[in-house]
Amino acid sequence: MTDKTAASTVPDTTRGLVLALLIIAAIVAAIALRLRPPEPRPASASVEAFSAERGIAALAHALGDGKPHPIGSEANHRVRDRLLEQLRALGYEPTVQRGFACEGWAVCGLAENIVARVPGREPGADVLLSAHYDSVPAGPGAADDGAGVAAVLEIARVLRVRPTPRHSIILLITDGEEAGLLGARVFIREHPWAASVRAAVNMDARGTSGPSFLFETGTLNAWAMALYDGHITTPITNSIYFTAYKLLPNDTDFTVYKLRDWQGFNFAFTGDVQHYHTPLDDLAHLDPASVQHQGDNALETLSLLAEADLPALSDPPGTIRKAPEEAVYFDVLAAGILRWPVGAALPMAVGSILGCMVMVGVLVRRRRTAIKPVAMGFVGVLIALLATAAASKGLELLLRSLGALPTAEAGYQWLARPLPYEVANAALASLVLAVFVRGLARVAGYWGLWAGTLLLFGLLTIATSLWLPGLSFAFLLPTVAMLITVVPALLAREDHGAGRQFAAIPGVVIAMITLLPTIWFLYETLGVGLLPAVASLLALTLLPLAPLFATASVRARNLLMVASGLSLLGAGGIALAQPVYDRESPQRLNFEYAIDADQGTAEWLAYPDSGHLPALAAGAPVFARRSGPVFPWSRRIAFSAKAEKLVLPPPEMAVLSAETIDGRARYRAHLSSPRGAPVITICFPPEAGLVAATLGGYELPAESPDEAGRNRQWHRGWRCLTSVTLGPEGLDIGFDLTAKAPVNITLSDRNFGLPPEGAALIAARPVEAVASQDGDSTRVMRRLTIPLP
Repeated sequence: MTDKTAASTVPDTTRGLVLALLIIAAIVAAIALRLRPPEPRPASASVEAFSAERGIAALAHALGDGKPHPIGSEANHRVRDRLLEQLRALGYEPTVQRGFACEGWAVCGLAENIVARVPGREPGADVLLSAHYDSVPAGPGAADDGAGVAAVLEIARVLRVRPTPRHSIILLITDGEEAGLLGARVFIREHPWAASVRAAVNMDARGTSGPSFLFETGTLNAWAMALYDGHITTPITNSIYFTAYKLLPNDTDFTVYKLRDWQGFNFAFTGDVQHYHTPLDDLAHLDPASVQHQGDNALETLSLLAEADLPALSDPPGTIRKAPEEAVYFDVLAAGILRWPVGAALPMAVGSILGCMVMVGVLVRRRRTAIKPVAMGFVGVLIALLATAAASKGLELLLRSLGALPTAEAGYQWLARPLPYEVANAALASLVLAVFVRGLARVAGYWGLWAGTLLLFGLLTIATSLWLPGLSFAFLLPTVAMLITVVPALLAREDHGAGRQFAAIPGVVIAMITLLPTIWFLYETLGVGLLPAVASLLALTLLPLAPLFATASVRARNLLMVASGLSLLGAGGIALAQPVYDRESPQRLNFEYAIDADQGTAEWLAYPDSGHLPALAAGAPVFARRSGPVFPWSRRIAFSAKAEKLVLPPPEMAVLSAETIDGRARYRAHLSSPRGAPVITICFPPEAGLVAATLGGYELPAESPDEAGRNRQWHRGWRCLTSVTLGPEGLDIGFDLTAKAPVNITLSDRNFGLPPEGAALIAARPVEAVASQDGDSTRVMRRLTIPLP
């Protein structure tokens, strides 16, 4: 049954609603204060402590002129030499490890790693501290991964004044991470010290500010978290990050270390992602507080690993244990960690859902509600969540159509000033939820809504425990809180307001503490496209408030709805008036000068990340959207303008041998760039049937089904092999084809930067646009026919 007493006798929950809203405001303030990096320590700090000021000073020296330094470049060699100099000044004997490696079937290069060692008290198992020193061609990499390099240098200094660790510590500053984790691949494959490593601490960045997250561990996640728990000053982590990262197509050097079954910790910060892989990733934009947090995390976890009983490698090496020992865990507002074995997630979920069913039965038996109101409450709140997501998506589409958001084609979905849109999205979520709850109040009543919310959280606990157990804590704990705090209300003879308030408020408090910190960083990490999910998750955390709202006074409900509506309109209007891009949060726009040596033509190409070319300043060529792709395997939107053909010799391929073996045409050839370009690419059409290849003596492993699928999806079946460190001596290549007829391949070489004739084009780039990733470049392309042997 529903609340059938007269409206005047139904307990009023207005005071409880107001109290809950005040607690929510306090939690939001606590998150804003707690989930931020600590104040950076000055250079005058204790010699045994990590100091961001000292680390950044060392980084500034290493970066020199602050120019981009991609793998293989002279700028990268200068950074390498300065790092060697600094490590020697600290009393180390660093060495340079050189080796050629490839990222699957994509990018290859000669990496030059910097390696040093801190001897331990016990021989055998070692631990590794890792960051990478190369940058993308477009930016200087002060955060990605200069912040990690700064931390390695400062930690290397600290280790010299601390007692000798139990395990030896290897300091590894890798090269070629941006090109495909090349340096890490070279280290684990070729360096003799790699055989003794059992655990690693890696640092990276996807922005220039923000707190340092522990977002990944090795396969023995439970072991790592047991070590981590209680020993980290400002822990910001949860098993949602760990679970989500396994599903995302992102990689760091730690990905390579996990192939060797090394355990450990992977840290990164993600604030101001708009600066990532652009010229704005410089020292001026690097937040010292982020460096401090990253360094503290790395030093503390490295110290723990250096004294721990390290697990043995799996057998055989390189295989993943059949039953990885994982944990469910989360930080409580960066004050500490709660955790339990992942194996306990399902039993706990089953227990919670049984508790939910029992509690609903008790509610019905005590005549507080009936089955129909409970069913109406459950279905109603579920529809409310779906409606919230739909409304948020509608807001996104509306603002996108009005030009207030990046286009759907844009790869980088971040706004110059996102706060108004985030506020509008949150206001929309609360408004939609309030509208639905108000409608449900008559048919479900307080206890129908309460029980419906409880059942929804219980079912989400079961679902996540079965399929994504790392997420289960966010639903389990609110469920348990609701089950416990409803007991006084059920034991009372009368259904009074105090009992109702106590039954609802703890649920929303626990939901906020467990889920809101993750929601807080969703936009920052993944962009505008995640805001509908943010709206639904916000509504979900507020659901335990639904019963209180339903039986609050009409005036209180109206005030909340009006406040939400006005916030939506006001923040939405401000969002509409804000620029999508500005100088500090620019659009990504690369230019290229391209020559087709076969056609004898040249063109300027513009690649706007948004898919729409911004207005260029006077003096720029006249661009028009290209009717077709620049290359048959490319899906990038490009704009083209006529250009004068410069005298730049095309790349060359000399076939050294050709023979037929086991039905395959096997070739050995030599690639070179007469104009000295550092990057060379050879592309085979689908009909070539490329089945094996060797570059620079490195034999590419067999292509996995996932790689083959991505190739078909992204490159229309074409297979392109690239070397990013082509020297004057060129590169030997071997390949096997199954083609039954001569094959037409495409060969191109590329250098970073435009020819002098492109100066006017660079000057015409608007201030709210910037080069990114590989940046501006010059490319020469030709086609060659390979006859059958």
